[in-house]
Amino acid sequence: DALPILQNEKPDEQMESASEDIKNNNEKSAIEKMDKSQKSAQKFRDKMKNMKQKMQENSKRQVLDKMKKSLEDMITLSKEQEQLKKQVEATPPNSQQFRNQAKDQSDIQKSMENISDLVSEISKKSFAITPEMSSEMGQALRNMKEATKSLESRNGFDAKENQSQAMSRMNQGSQILKQAIHLTF
Repeated sequence: DALPILQNEKPDEQMESASEDIKNNNEKSAIEKMDKSQKSAQKFRDKMKNMKQKMQENSKRQVLDKMKKSLEDMITLSKEQEQLKKQVEATPPNSQQFRNQAKDQSDIQKSMENISDLVSEISKKSFAITPEMSSEMGQALRNMKEATKSLESRNGFDAKENQSQAMSRMNQGSQILKQAIHLTF
């Protein structure tokens, strides 16, 4: 976008020509060429500044889109966690269903890890991601891991407790992320 200005108007060649005109005592031509060269250079600077602003706006928009996606994914995942918790509550002690539920819990944990990775990526580009949010997500992951262990050992009571804690942490993290989106953008 800015390159054609340099290619078409060639401010460097205009300056060289102006220099030659000065050497040949052709002041009027030299001044016109220097003026034209200066205007070309200013056009180029303006284009570059405009491109930089567009890139920054695009980068902000990408960060915002990723933050919104993370928020939506976390809310969806919290609902999945709640559904699994209800299934665990309805499961009789020492049931074989705990194995399947442990796999489902592990899948939810993997999804949470993906969200956490995305949020970590966002935090490198924006100060909107606070340590508090990262802490909530980390604690949710620990609770999910403990819930999986409890389900594998058919301990429904501990699994439900950890699932409840994981949901609470995800919901708290979602609220922090929601606030960050509104405050930042």
